[in-house]
Amino acid sequence: HLTDALGRSAHPELAGIAAKAHKEARYHARHSGEWVVRLGDGTDESRRRAQRALDDLWRFTGELFVPDEVDTAMLA
Repeated sequence: HLTDALGRSAHPELAGIAAKAHKEARYHARHSGEWVVRLGDGTDESRRRAQRALDDLWRFTGELFVPDEVDTAMLA
């Protein structure tokens, strides 16, 4: 949502950078999602490894939604 909104900025350089970042983020989200499905639907071993990785990383998910100093400065 952030890069989409910044892509409509009145500042042309910021809008251009954000538009490119938005396209890149969408591509990487789609690409990684396809791999999660592919590994989850693959062999028992690939499913086990993918699930273990998700279980190990799940605890960090909340950090995606907590602003840090950079986010706060950008908002200001």
